[in-house]
Amino acid sequence: MMVQFAFADNMQAFMECKDEFKVTKEEIIADGSSQELKCFGECLLKKTGCMDEAGNFDENKIREEGNKFAKSDQQKEKFEATMRTCLEEAKPATGKCEKGFAFAKCMRAQMKREIQAQ
Repeated sequence: MMVQFAFADNMQAFMECKDEFKVTKEEIIADGSSQELKCFGECLLKKTGCMDEAGNFDENKIREEGNKFAKSDQQKEKFEATMRTCLEEAKPATGKCEKGFAFAKCMRAQMKREIQAQ
């Protein structure tokens, strides 16, 4: 489900959130939408500093995480555009763990499309 693209180097946060919300690796990969999976995603964003406890995104931190994996200026530009699109899409989300999940789901979908287009 998640934004592994940017958080693969933060295994401790991944494992803590996985254990806290009792999700399996298979559930994460399957791209589900259970409440536990939603909260796992938001937990990961918070533990990596991409979202604060009040549910506000830190665009600079998200950009920093994404740029760790961008190999070219073109990839950085695509990531920036995707990030902005997904931040806007996640804005209206309300409810427990919904905002982080909406952002993560959008990022994953956009990145899948990007990979398939290559």
